Amino acid sequence: WRAVMLKLSGFGKKTGVLRAAGMALALAMAAPAAQAELDDNGSVSLGIDSIIKSATVDDVYRLMQSEGYSVEMKDKSIIWRIDGFRTLMLISDSGSYVQFHSSFSDGNATLKKVNDWNRTKIFSHSYMDDEGDPHLELELDLEGGVTRARFIDYLLTCKVSFSAWLDKVVR
Repeated sequence: WRAVMLKLSGFGKKTGVLRAAGMALALAMAAPAAQAELDDNGSVSLGIDSIIKSATVDDVYRLMQSEGYSVEMKDKSIIWRIDGFRTLMLISDSGSYVQFHSSFSDGNATLKKVNDWNRTKIFSHSYMDDEGDPHLELELDLEGGVTRARFIDYLLTCKVSFSAWLDKVVR
């Protein structure tokens, strides 16, 4: 900042001062998005306002663990235990989107319950496969970037949606 301020102090015209003030403001506004902190292991840890543009299975796993979720890695996915049930977090090969997925091969799901769910929910969708098993999915698109806070909110939405879906569609 000192080098920037010394260079900017050379502006003598009003337009130069306004331009310099605008540049300083833009730099200050961008700073939180670029912030990173060191965790206890000396690894880079993203702050709550950090922008996430892509994710690996390891990234999502560590984030979910840090939020206290019961997770385990298996192959290229994450098994997430919610209310004693196994659900999946799937990360695209490109890392540009994340998908929550759950399905049941038993229960009392009907097409009417699935349609009612889809008619009244906007962040998730449910369907029945060819065998009549119900599925629930929620996606998070990382293209263009999302904040860490938004990613954490997505995880909470997945958890809350799964519990409600289990009660309204599966049982």
